[in-house]
Amino acid sequence: MANSRPARLLGMLALLCSGCGLAQYEASMSAQQERLDRLEKEDRELGEPLQMPELKEGWTDVYLRPPKGISPEVLNQTFGELRCYTRTSAGPIQNVYIDFLARRADREAHALKELSGTRNVLRTIRYTTQPMGKATPLEMLIRETSDGQYHCFVCTDSRGTVTIVYQLPEPAPNTTLAVIQSSLNTLALDSQASAQRGEYQRRKARR
Repeated sequence: MANSRPARLLGMLALLCSGCGLAQYEASMSAQQERLDRLEKEDRELGEPLQMPELKEGWTDVYLRPPKGISPEVLNQTFGELRCYTRTSAGPIQNVYIDFLARRADREAHALKELSGTRNVLRTIRYTTQPMGKATPLEMLIRETSDGQYHCFVCTDSRGTVTIVYQLPEPAPNTTLAVIQSSLNTLALDSQASAQRGEYQRRKARR
């Protein structure tokens, strides 16, 4: 009888420890499943990562998966300082533009002026969005013109700003906005971009 109490205590401790281990295992499995669900959703909605040739001013890589239908290759035609990736098949987005060189605070206004300055501007909407996994919200500016919409996002970095513009031929329904959000969720810079690009290539090779 004298030894029964320590034995019971050890048994209770073992149960508690096994419970903690089970909770950690379940949390880990849940996080892994959420990641797999997110990647499957990205593969359904998004295309190949944009190619980033000839990066300058200290940038080593920028990773972004555009909505499906957008070519990953940059168009030879330039729009001011912006690179253009254009639609090659059916999809909700007409063009994606990116600029990662400028340091001016008015980068978004300059980008939209390059793209829509000669068109009839119907209205402008500003708000912020929080891409998944990003600590800092992205500023967003929507410019609605007579021939569609321009959704402009600005990501601030220690060297300046990365500006991303999604051009739509018509006002975006909620489903298209959700696809744009999925695309922004993939945004990564420099070493994180290289890691994302490598992970994507490995997943693609396993398909």
